[in-house]
Amino acid sequence: DADNMFIIKEFLSCISEAVSSLTDYQRCLLRLRYKHHMSATDIVGFCKRTGCSLIPNKASSQLKEQDIFYELNKALKAVLVQIRARYEEQDSLSMGHLKYIFEEIGV
Repeated sequence: DADNMFIIKEFLSCISEAVSSLTDYQRCLLRLRYKHHMSATDIVGFCKRTGCSLIPNKASSQLKEQDIFYELNKALKAVLVQIRARYEEQDSLSMGHLKYIFEEIGV
């Protein structure tokens, strides 16, 4: 119904604002992972093939999967903090929920 659609649109808008506030490289990492469904291994390979590192202060030739996981987790936590700050029930949304949402809607 209309009320539910409004709530969903507001929530998606909140997610969009939170993602927009991230750094360029964090947004790019989230997009590669959740919109293009690339694994950390794929992202590392992409960076090495293009010679472009998505991790600050690390050359593309030095990238490892753990670097990608760390930066993705950092970006997800930043989004989660912003979403939780906007809603009163701060424990209602977990990192797992956020990952599921991103997998379903992309970034």
